[in-house]
Amino acid sequence: MNAHYLIPLIAAVIYISLLIVTIFSRPWQKQHKRFVMYLVAATIWSLSDFFLYTNFFADYKLAIFRVVTSTSIWWAINLYYFSRSFLGLPGSYGVWIGYGLLAIFCSLCALGLIPPGITFNNGVVNPTYGWWLILFIIPFAMVTSLGVHSLGKRLKTVTNPQERNKIGYLISAIALLAIFGFIGITPISREVPLTHIGSLLAASILAYAIIEHDLISINSFLRHSLGWASLVIIGIGIYMLFLFILYSISGFKLNINTLILTTLSAVVSAIIIYRILPIFWKTINQLFYRGTYSYRQALLSFNSKMSNIIKLDELADEMLTTIVKALLTEKASLLFEDTRNGNFTTQFTYPETPEKLNNPLEFNLDNPVVTLLEKRTTPLDLKQINIIPQLSGLWQTEKENLITSNFELLCPIKSRIKLIGILALGRKQSRTLYSQGDIDLVMSLANLAGII
Repeated sequence: MNAHYLIPLIAAVIYISLLIVTIFSRPWQKQHKRFVMYLVAATIWSLSDFFLYTNFFADYKLAIFRVVTSTSIWWAINLYYFSRSFLGLPGSYGVWIGYGLLAIFCSLCALGLIPPGITFNNGVVNPTYGWWLILFIIPFAMVTSLGVHSLGKRLKTVTNPQERNKIGYLISAIALLAIFGFIGITPISREVPLTHIGSLLAASILAYAIIEHDLISINSFLRHSLGWASLVIIGIGIYMLFLFILYSISGFKLNINTLILTTLSAVVSAIIIYRILPIFWKTINQLFYRGTYSYRQALLSFNSKMSNIIKLDELADEMLTTIVKALLTEKASLLFEDTRNGNFTTQFTYPETPEKLNNPLEFNLDNPVVTLLEKRTTPLDLKQINIIPQLSGLWQTEKENLITSNFELLCPIKSRIKLIGILALGRKQSRTLYSQGDIDLVMSLANLAGII
């Protein structure tokens, strides 16, 4: 069994598995329904391609090829439809034009006009090309261009890390489909069905994004994917090396002895991988985080340090220094209630600056910012203060002071639901936005500080 029908069969099995998981993932949202449509189309496409390259149904190869081409257009349109739903956008004219072109293509296939013919010889499929190929490519080109345009336009206006993560997942999926799809029409695809591999990888990314509501940053997802993929490749390489050495030495055949030997080689490979796993993850993390790796590790292990700190100034100094260096922010401040008037005032800042340049934050207890942070468990993005209804009570001068303070996020620090402090983070030195991974890291630290 060669790769041309083995990989589509494996893809179909995985699509069906994803379909089952998605169907039983409750409660359903609109994007779940769109994703089910995408998986149904991808499953039919993979199964039909499997039967196309096998010796089954030899008299119906042309009909099967027409199913393959039609369903490939179908899943491309469903991916575009799902992408808009995943971002909370309504359906667009692109969806209806796509379905219209699909209806025309399917009608011409049903009438036997396109594709006009096909040859099948020893697992090699060669369709008769012609003008119908343009009608096949147009829907792909249209939904790809519309999808990239809408994602790029949305990416420019979105500042929320979770929304940016969603766009990141979709861009990754579309990029995989575009790259593998382009290679799939080249002679390389005659040896390996790369289009199915790209589609399968894209579906896995989308499945992870929609089923796991607690989205992680795309950077973290790619980092872990790279780590596990590299480990699998290393493991297979070690296993194959042991088999080659054993074959060279003994010229073994498949019997009970060779099975024992190959099993032992697999066990040795697993032990080696297990031993190098910590070093490998450290190397991957250092590759992604570079100069900030040590400080991020300090943030992750900060809970053990904080349990031994009993003075507030020691806690603030250790906490702010580590956060600024780990996330490469311009500055960070801690606000606590002033015992004299009860207001939240800036009591610690890193790095320290002259008072006239520091522009310290201060909030009255009845300030709308304090009221909002008391109800939130996530940071307040100061770039959004003009569009958040709960902050409409702020004076214009207060809004301007917040905007010109060069702070970007206000993170609530709570103890038993009560707001006891505020962690203010400045802009990043690179002027990039905070990722969801950055925010999760800081909020876990803030929650632990609130307990202490």
